[in-house]
Amino acid sequence: MIIPLWSILIIWSLFIGFTVLLSLVNLFHILHYGFWTFKSALFSLFYYGTVAIILFWAWQEIGQFDLSQPLFIIGKPELSLPTSL
Repeated sequence: MIIPLWSILIIWSLFIGFTVLLSLVNLFHILHYGFWTFKSALFSLFYYGTVAIILFWAWQEIGQFDLSQPLFIIGKPELSLPTSL
């Protein structure tokens, strides 16, 4: 299975954007409410839990790919007509 480069970049940018957003919210709660409060602890747990779930999911999914094949091909793919209908 060949995964297009643009889909990898979109998924990666969404992951980075989501984690940056959560880390900024977490930093705001720590600076505004203090570190040892329920809200900042809840956001920290939510942030690190989300990152851990995404990393665990990615670790499980990586086994489904045939790593001997390239993940993406830059350039025009070779197209051939079917030999029989």
